[in-house]
Amino acid sequence: MTSAAALAVSLGAVLFSVLFCAWNWRKRRRELTETMEELERMIEAAERGEAPSALETGSGETLPSRLYAELQKLAAMYQAAEKASRRQKEEVQQTVSDISHQLRGPMAGLLMYQEMLRDENLDKETRLRCLDVMEEQIQKLDFLVKALVKLSRLESAMIRMNRKEENLFQC
Repeated sequence: MTSAAALAVSLGAVLFSVLFCAWNWRKRRRELTETMEELERMIEAAERGEAPSALETGSGETLPSRLYAELQKLAAMYQAAEKASRRQKEEVQQTVSDISHQLRGPMAGLLMYQEMLRDENLDKETRLRCLDVMEEQIQKLDFLVKALVKLSRLESAMIRMNRKEENLFQC
């Protein structure tokens, strides 16, 4: 083989190698772009609270399939945390609603006894009984308002609960 033929074969081999590398690089880049776009769709689905769609990656050993598995774990944790948060908010709303309802009773009693005390013909003994009942209602209101304040502080994490076992009969 002549040197010109050897040079042509060498140049052909180099050209083929360059073209093959360029084709392979383009193919890998396209695969990576598709994988990243699929991961982006999965993340967007997880942000909306939806389960991410499966990646068609085949083996669980590839980077995209491992990322998909981790994303599924994150989505499940997010959904569990969101559910717990919703449940906790509902419990707080229910407690506030209960306390609000319990506040109305003493308030109605106070208003009723206030009206009775406005009656100038009321004897002294009845007036004193009305004042005693009003004092009891005020104490109930004070207890409920303090409970509401404690609940609010617990909710905002200003107070921390420390559990410990106690004998309630010895307290």
